[in-house]
Amino acid sequence: MALSLFSDPFFRWADHAPALRDARNRVSMPTLGAVDVVETDKAHIYRADAPGLTADEVKVDVSSDGVLTISGERVRETVEDDEEHHIHHSERSFGSFKRAFRLPDDSDLDNVGADVKEGVLSVTVPKLAEPAPKTRSIKVGHSSQKRE
Repeated sequence: MALSLFSDPFFRWADHAPALRDARNRVSMPTLGAVDVVETDKAHIYRADAPGLTADEVKVDVSSDGVLTISGERVRETVEDDEEHHIHHSERSFGSFKRAFRLPDDSDLDNVGADVKEGVLSVTVPKLAEPAPKTRSIKVGHSSQKRE
C-alpha cells in the first residue's frame, strides 16, 4: 500500500500551503451544544451541552414576549505553534454563540432559573398555575340584545 500525504495525520499542510495556513487561524463557528427540551407537570426544562463553559461565560435572558435567549463566548486557549508545541490538528470552536427559543404560553417568565453543572446548562421555566375555570350564570329571558 502506497503512503499518501492525505493519509498522513502528521503532515503539516499549513506549512506547505499559505491558504491553508491562513485558514487554520480563522475563527470557527462556535455553537452551544445539542439542546433537549423537556416538559414536566410543573416546568419546561431546557438542557444544553456546554462543555468547558462556566456560569460566567453563559448569559440567559427572557424577554417579555416569551423568548428565551442563551448566549455566551468560548475563549480560545492559546497554545502557540512553536519549537515545543506543534499543532497538528485543531477542531475546537471558540468565539460567541447565541440560541433563542420561543417559550410556551403557560411559562412563568418572572421565575426562570439557570445553572451549569458538569458541562450541562439547565434552564428551568416554571409553568403558570392554571386558572380555575370561570362559570357565569345567565338569566334566561333577560337578553341584553334588542330584538328588531
